[in-house]
Amino acid sequence: MGRPGILGLAGAMAASLASCAINDPLALDRAGVPQNLETIELVASEDDGALRSQFREAVVDAFGRRGIGIAEGSKAVADLAISLRSAETAIIPGAQSQTQESTGPIKSDGREGKWFESCDGERLRATLAVFDRSSGALNYRGSVQSDQCRGKPVPVAVLAERLVGDALGEVATETSE
Repeated sequence: MGRPGILGLAGAMAASLASCAINDPLALDRAGVPQNLETIELVASEDDGALRSQFREAVVDAFGRRGIGIAEGSKAVADLAISLRSAETAIIPGAQSQTQESTGPIKSDGREGKWFESCDGERLRATLAVFDRSSGALNYRGSVQSDQCRGKPVPVAVLAERLVGDALGEVATETSE
């Protein structure tokens, strides 16, 4: 291959790399044991934003596809949380400001962008917690996060499916959206 061929190949590679987007697999962390449920109650929230409402609906759908009804007074009670932030920002429990040192472990590392990515990254992080109504014990807590390009459609349903499946003990394969 001569010089023009090498330059053409290098140009094609540069063009394809410039269009690369973030393609990280879902990262899941959990505590607790799989739940055996027939019904579950979701904690109501008065201040649901659009993203939390979308996530709540996706969680209800994910439980419904598995034959689990949503009912007040169920033995199991679930609460959920979701956030969307810059993927470069880490979550450090106990830190009061950027200059204060952490008093605990990093809950979610910041992500450094790669040189070939053509977009700014966002991190979508969702959490599902399942409590026993009578004892108040936390039976399951799972958090899943997904990095993506800013402005790309938010994969809320994918995260809800992964969390509900994990809470019920389903074996999940790595999923990337």
